[in-house]
Amino acid sequence: MLVDEAGGVDAEWEYTPSEGPQLVLKSAAHMPDGGYALAGSGSGAWLVTTDVFGGELSRRHYGEELHDGFLAMAALPGGFAFAGKRRQPEPGPTGPLDDGWLVLTSTNGDVLIDVTFEDHQ
Repeated sequence: MLVDEAGGVDAEWEYTPSEGPQLVLKSAAHMPDGGYALAGSGSGAWLVTTDVFGGELSRRHYGEELHDGFLAMAALPGGFAFAGKRRQPEPGPTGPLDDGWLVLTSTNGDVLIDVTFEDHQ
């Protein structure tokens, strides 16, 4: 179910992906056309857009690692901003290391900016 900005639950429809990996919803934005943009993780980071009735319009995948994922998103004029985490390919001395991740896309999901923030001291 989707939760609107006021904290209420919109129980008119639920989104369940029909195929592919399990997708864990981390953030959602209500779009000006009445649809939704959904972001999260599941075998990488993903963006799903829906129409006002919850029908899937598009699905885009980002990142390379199983543990990459978007944690928050914002709908911007002309696109989206995502904050997330990227898993380092090599573990650190105490185990896996995650970096901060910022991705800006166009409204159709094309990557405009992709920046990883490393800080492993």
